Amino acid sequence: MASRIKVVLRPVKSIVVRFCPFETNVESTRKFLQCINHKKIQSTNRNCEVTADVRHDGSEPLVDVKFADGDRLIMKGANLTTIEMLSALGSRCSVKDLKEEQKSKKKSP
Repeated sequence: MASRIKVVLRPVKSIVVRFCPFETNVESTRKFLQCINHKKIQSTNRNCEVTADVRHDGSEPLVDVKFADGDRLIMKGANLTTIEMLSALGSRCSVKDLKEEQKSKKKSP
């Protein structure tokens, strides 16, 4: 099901996935980390740094995405499904890719 969502990490600089594995609401965040580390998604941007920050402090699961243009996307995994997180990241990346393509078309006559 998650394989139908297109995620291209071209505009992404880094992704930090932070969670406490002993909490009950971390399953979707762990699955998100697994999906992001898939070789097809990783091949879309070899310079994107994916970091797993595993803590034992009862903290809320969190995904912090930093884009090359300085924007950030913070998703709280306790209230989201894996599909919702992948969809949000995929749509944000495609919008940024489209804007970048439009800028490059304007520069070249």
